[in-house]
Amino acid sequence: MQTLRLVNRRAPAAWVAGVLAVAGTSSVAAQADLAATAQAKRAVMAFIVGTYGSECAKGRGHDMPVPRSGSPIAFGADGTISWAGQAFNVTRAYVNEMAVSRSGGAFSSKIDIENEGNGERIAVAGVTQPKGQSAGASVTVGDDAATAPFGLCQGAAPPGASTPLWPTAARLLGTASRTASCVNMKGMTQVRAEVAFDGGQLVVGPHKYAPAAAAAEEMLSVGDGKGEIGYSFGTSAEMVIVTRPAGSKARHFQVTPVSDPMAGFTCDVD
Repeated sequence: MQTLRLVNRRAPAAWVAGVLAVAGTSSVAAQADLAATAQAKRAVMAFIVGTYGSECAKGRGHDMPVPRSGSPIAFGADGTISWAGQAFNVTRAYVNEMAVSRSGGAFSSKIDIENEGNGERIAVAGVTQPKGQSAGASVTVGDDAATAPFGLCQGAAPPGASTPLWPTAARLLGTASRTASCVNMKGMTQVRAEVAFDGGQLVVGPHKYAPAAAAAEEMLSVGDGKGEIGYSFGTSAEMVIVTRPAGSKARHFQVTPVSDPMAGFTCDVD
């Protein structure tokens, strides 16, 4: 079985961390508003919806999984993750991190459900499909890496393996063309510039992109830990980021040159 098991750790992937750090977000101290992130969680879940029930295995802690001993892993359109008689609904749970990404023909996702009060992990699950290989789902229940039960299954390709993230990101984060307050970080100058994000284009001042620009590498994320919805994609020369706080109309746009991370161009709209 070539299923990739999600590692039971809190630190998000380096690229995810970099995106959030560059965007300048901060943790939300108040109790998370789960209603504010519910729509975005369902939108992200849509990219992995399905029941993965082939070659299922199960294990515990650091033990090797036992082949053909496990239960199917299902991801529902309503946000429910089901496995071995257990169910978790992401729209009603505190999700520290929930993201899907497409890169170089591969697809990956991660859902990290925690106890908001003490930070203990409740479950971590996701679906991956390396380029040219079969898709695999995994789920681990519990916070103790040495004893937590886990399941692995194979299945058909997830919807996100062949579906661009851009249209969903535009629905969640889009804005009609408008003039925004921007900062050219290379010269540390404040300017007024055009910003737009819809099905046909993303404009951040002098930087303009069509959906094809995101074909090689893109990511869509939502989390109650940051209280934020975000979309990013990488081109050969730049990283482009759009974020908004959950429940807010504000948008933050940023373009960062790969060759000079300190020379970005950022815009904010209300």
